[in-house]
Amino acid sequence: MLMVQCDFDGTITDGIVSELIREDFGPPELRAMEEEYVAGKLSVEESNIRQFALVRAGSEEIEDLVLGGVVVRYAFDEFVDYCRGEGIRFAVVSSGLDLYIN
Repeated sequence: MLMVQCDFDGTITDGIVSELIREDFGPPELRAMEEEYVAGKLSVEESNIRQFALVRAGSEEIEDLVLGGVVVRYAFDEFVDYCRGEGIRFAVVSSGLDLYIN
C-alpha cells in the first residue's frame, strides 16, 4: 500500500503555526533558543520541547489563534480526497503540538 506522509507547518499550512504560537504566547527568551536551533546546537525535537515549555497559553487560547489565523494551503483538501479515492494512506507528520495539528 502506498502512503503519503505530509509535514504540517509550512506544508499543509501557509506559514509556520508553531512560530505564530511562540510569537504570540512565548517570552523573549524563545528568540535565544531559536538561534541555538538555527545554529545547529539543538535538534528540532529538543528546540520544540524547550520552547513550548515556556509558552504561557491554555489550549483554548491556542485553538482560537490557530482557527483565526492559520490558512490551509489551497486545494489541500482535494489532495487528501484524491489520496483516499486512490487507496493511498495519508498521514500528517510533525514535530509540532498535536493540539494545533488536530
